[in-house]
Amino acid sequence: MKYLIPFILVFIISCSANRIYNDSTEWTYTVKNSELDSVDSLSLSFADNYYSGIYPKVKWYFESKANESITLAFSAESAVTDNSNRIRIHPPIGAYLDFTELLPYPEVNFPIRTGDTYTSNHNVRSHNNMFGGREVNGTLSVTGKVLYKDKLLSDSCWVIEGNNIIGNYSSKYYFHDRLGFVYFYYQDDSHSIEINLESLKFIIEH
Repeated sequence: MKYLIPFILVFIISCSANRIYNDSTEWTYTVKNSELDSVDSLSLSFADNYYSGIYPKVKWYFESKANESITLAFSAESAVTDNSNRIRIHPPIGAYLDFTELLPYPEVNFPIRTGDTYTSNHNVRSHNNMFGGREVNGTLSVTGKVLYKDKLLSDSCWVIEGNNIIGNYSSKYYFHDRLGFVYFYYQDDSHSIEINLESLKFIIEH
Protein backbone atom coordinates (compact mmCIF):
# COMPACT_ATOMS: atom_id res chain seq x y z
CA MET A 1 0.00 0.00 0.00
CA LYS A 2 1.22 3.54 -0.74
CA TYR A 3 0.93 6.43 1.67
CA LEU A 4 1.23 10.09 0.76
CA ILE A 5 2.79 12.43 3.29
CA PRO A 6 3.88 16.05 2.91
CA PHE A 7 7.33 16.21 1.42
CA ILE A 8 9.75 18.05 3.71
CA LEU A 9 12.04 20.40 1.84
CA VAL A 10 14.98 19.63 4.11
CA PHE A 11 14.67 15.97 3.20
CA ILE A 12 14.83 16.79 -0.49
CA ILE A 13 17.89 18.94 -0.03
CA SER A 14 19.72 16.22 1.85
CA CYS A 15 18.59 13.43 -0.46
CA SER A 16 21.46 11.67 -2.20
CA ALA A 17 19.39 10.05 -4.95
CA ASN A 18 20.69 10.88 -8.43
CA ARG A 19 17.31 11.14 -10.14
CA ILE A 20 14.91 13.98 -9.46
CA TYR A 21 11.95 12.36 -11.21
CA ASN A 22 11.28 9.07 -9.45
CA ASP A 23 8.35 6.92 -8.38
CA SER A 24 8.51 8.17 -4.76
CA THR A 25 7.45 11.75 -5.43
CA GLU A 26 4.30 13.54 -6.56
CA TRP A 27 4.34 17.16 -7.72
CA THR A 28 1.21 19.36 -7.55
CA TYR A 29 0.91 22.61 -9.49
CA THR A 30 -1.58 25.43 -9.87
CA VAL A 31 -2.51 26.35 -13.45
CA LYS A 32 -3.68 29.78 -14.57
CA ASN A 33 -4.99 30.40 -18.09
CA SER A 34 -5.15 34.14 -18.81
CA GLU A 35 -8.45 33.65 -20.65
CA LEU A 36 -10.17 32.05 -17.62
CA ASP A 37 -11.06 33.27 -14.13
CA SER A 38 -10.50 29.95 -12.35
CA VAL A 39 -7.23 28.52 -11.03
CA ASP A 40 -6.89 24.89 -12.07
CA SER A 41 -4.89 22.02 -10.62
CA LEU A 42 -2.24 19.77 -12.16
CA SER A 43 -0.27 16.90 -10.64
CA LEU A 44 2.70 14.88 -11.86
CA SER A 45 3.59 11.37 -10.72
CA PHE A 46 4.98 8.18 -12.16
CA ALA A 47 2.51 5.98 -14.03
CA ASP A 48 1.56 2.68 -12.42
CA ASN A 49 3.34 0.83 -15.20
CA TYR A 50 6.06 3.42 -15.30
CA TYR A 51 8.62 2.01 -17.72
CA SER A 52 7.94 2.35 -21.44
CA GLY A 53 10.85 0.85 -23.34
CA ILE A 54 13.98 2.57 -22.04
CA TYR A 55 12.15 5.66 -20.81
CA PRO A 56 10.13 5.95 -17.58
CA LYS A 57 6.54 7.10 -17.94
CA VAL A 58 4.98 9.90 -15.95
CA LYS A 59 1.33 10.76 -15.53
CA TRP A 60 -0.11 14.26 -15.57
CA TYR A 61 -3.52 14.65 -13.92
CA PHE A 62 -5.51 17.82 -14.58
CA GLU A 63 -8.58 19.23 -12.84
CA SER A 64 -10.39 22.37 -13.97
CA LYS A 65 -12.71 23.95 -11.44
CA ALA A 66 -15.40 26.58 -11.60
CA ASN A 67 -17.60 27.67 -8.69
CA GLU A 68 -15.89 25.11 -6.45
CA SER A 69 -17.06 22.18 -8.57
CA ILE A 70 -14.93 20.09 -10.91
CA THR A 71 -15.95 20.76 -14.49
CA LEU A 72 -13.20 18.81 -16.27
CA ALA A 73 -10.71 16.17 -15.23
CA PHE A 74 -8.37 13.95 -17.25
CA SER A 75 -4.95 12.31 -17.16
CA ALA A 76 -2.25 11.74 -19.77
CA GLU A 77 0.88 9.58 -19.71
CA SER A 78 4.18 10.40 -21.40
CA ALA A 79 7.89 9.65 -21.21
CA VAL A 80 10.54 11.48 -19.21
CA THR A 81 14.33 11.45 -19.59
CA ASP A 82 16.27 11.83 -16.33
CA ASN A 83 19.93 10.83 -16.29
CA SER A 84 23.39 12.25 -15.71
CA ASN A 85 23.37 13.97 -19.12
CA ARG A 86 19.97 15.66 -19.24
CA ILE A 87 16.42 15.96 -17.97
CA ARG A 88 13.65 16.33 -20.52
CA ILE A 89 9.99 16.10 -19.67
CA HIS A 90 6.93 15.98 -21.89
CA PRO A 91 4.47 18.75 -21.00
CA PRO A 92 0.86 18.08 -19.99
CA ILE A 93 -1.74 17.97 -22.77
CA GLY A 94 -5.53 18.01 -23.01
CA ALA A 95 -8.05 20.87 -23.34
CA TYR A 96 -6.25 24.25 -23.36
CA LEU A 97 -3.00 22.53 -22.29
CA ASP A 98 -2.62 21.17 -25.83
CA PHE A 99 -0.94 24.48 -26.61
CA THR A 100 2.13 23.47 -24.54
CA GLU A 101 3.24 21.07 -27.30
CA LEU A 102 3.75 23.95 -29.74
CA LEU A 103 6.95 24.86 -27.88
CA PRO A 104 10.17 23.00 -27.05
CA TYR A 105 9.74 20.53 -24.21
CA PRO A 106 11.23 21.57 -20.85
CA GLU A 107 14.85 20.38 -20.90
CA VAL A 108 18.22 20.95 -19.23
CA ASN A 109 21.59 19.45 -20.18
CA PHE A 110 24.31 18.91 -17.59
CA PRO A 111 26.35 20.69 -16.53
CA ILE A 112 23.98 23.65 -16.82
CA ARG A 113 25.70 26.83 -17.97
CA THR A 114 24.39 30.30 -18.66
CA GLY A 115 24.40 30.92 -22.41
CA ASP A 116 23.86 27.28 -23.40
CA THR A 117 21.41 26.85 -26.28
CA TYR A 118 19.69 23.60 -27.27
CA THR A 119 17.95 22.80 -30.53
CA SER A 120 14.59 21.16 -29.97
CA ASN A 121 12.49 19.44 -32.64
CA HIS A 122 9.45 17.20 -32.33
CA ASN A 123 6.25 16.23 -34.10
CA VAL A 124 3.00 16.71 -32.24
CA ARG A 125 1.32 13.34 -32.11
CA SER A 126 -2.28 12.68 -33.04
CA HIS A 127 -3.44 12.37 -29.42
CA ASN A 128 -3.18 16.17 -29.25
CA ASN A 129 -6.69 17.02 -30.45
CA MET A 130 -5.93 20.63 -31.34
CA PHE A 131 -2.46 20.50 -32.87
CA GLY A 132 -1.75 16.87 -33.79
CA GLY A 133 0.47 16.47 -36.87
CA ARG A 134 2.33 19.78 -36.54
CA GLU A 135 6.11 19.90 -36.66
CA VAL A 136 7.74 22.02 -33.96
CA ASN A 137 11.23 23.43 -34.46
CA GLY A 138 12.59 25.58 -31.71
CA THR A 139 15.40 26.49 -29.37
CA LEU A 140 15.96 26.52 -25.63
CA SER A 141 18.40 28.97 -24.04
CA VAL A 142 19.74 29.05 -20.48
CA THR A 143 19.59 32.77 -19.66
CA GLY A 144 20.82 32.71 -16.05
CA LYS A 145 19.28 32.31 -12.61
CA VAL A 146 16.33 33.86 -10.80
CA LEU A 147 15.18 33.89 -7.20
CA TYR A 148 11.96 31.91 -7.29
CA LYS A 149 9.69 32.64 -4.32
CA ASP A 150 6.45 30.78 -3.80
CA LYS A 151 4.57 28.98 -1.06
CA LEU A 152 6.85 25.94 -1.15
CA LEU A 153 10.19 27.29 -2.27
CA SER A 154 12.38 30.38 -1.98
CA ASP A 155 15.60 29.59 -3.79
CA SER A 156 17.66 30.21 -6.91
CA CYS A 157 16.50 28.48 -10.09
CA TRP A 158 17.87 28.21 -13.61
CA VAL A 159 15.86 30.07 -16.25
CA ILE A 160 15.35 28.31 -19.59
CA GLU A 161 13.60 30.26 -22.35
CA GLY A 162 12.00 28.51 -25.31
CA ASN A 163 10.91 29.70 -28.73
CA ASN A 164 9.13 28.17 -31.72
CA ILE A 165 11.03 29.47 -34.73
CA ILE A 166 8.06 29.25 -37.10
CA GLY A 167 5.41 30.71 -34.81
CA ASN A 168 5.07 33.62 -32.44
CA TYR A 169 5.17 31.38 -29.38
CA SER A 170 7.46 31.56 -26.37
CA SER A 171 7.95 29.74 -23.10
CA LYS A 172 9.93 30.02 -19.89
CA TYR A 173 10.84 27.26 -17.44
CA TYR A 174 12.44 27.46 -13.99
CA PHE A 175 14.58 24.50 -13.02
CA HIS A 176 15.65 23.81 -9.42
CA ASP A 177 18.68 21.61 -8.89
CA ARG A 178 16.85 19.30 -6.46
CA LEU A 179 13.15 19.77 -7.21
CA GLY A 180 13.21 19.77 -11.01
CA PHE A 181 10.93 22.06 -13.00
CA VAL A 182 9.00 24.27 -10.60
CA TYR A 183 7.55 26.82 -13.05
CA PHE A 184 6.26 26.69 -16.64
CA TYR A 185 5.07 29.67 -18.69
CA TYR A 186 3.63 29.51 -22.22
CA GLN A 187 2.59 32.50 -24.34
CA ASP A 188 1.28 33.41 -27.78
CA ASP A 189 -0.24 36.60 -29.19
CA SER A 190 -3.53 36.27 -27.36
CA HIS A 191 -3.09 34.34 -24.12
CA SER A 192 -0.73 32.73 -21.64
CA ILE A 193 -0.61 29.68 -19.40
CA GLU A 194 1.26 29.81 -16.08
CA ILE A 195 2.02 26.66 -14.05
CA ASN A 196 3.47 27.01 -10.52
CA LEU A 197 4.63 24.32 -8.12
CA GLU A 198 2.30 24.27 -5.11
CA SER A 199 3.29 21.18 -3.11
CA LEU A 200 5.26 17.95 -3.05
CA LYS A 201 4.32 14.61 -1.56
CA PHE A 202 6.56 11.69 -0.73
CA ILE A 203 5.10 8.27 -1.48
CA ILE A 204 5.98 5.54 1.02
CA GLU A 205 5.50 1.86 0.21
CA HIS A 206 4.09 -0.09 3.13
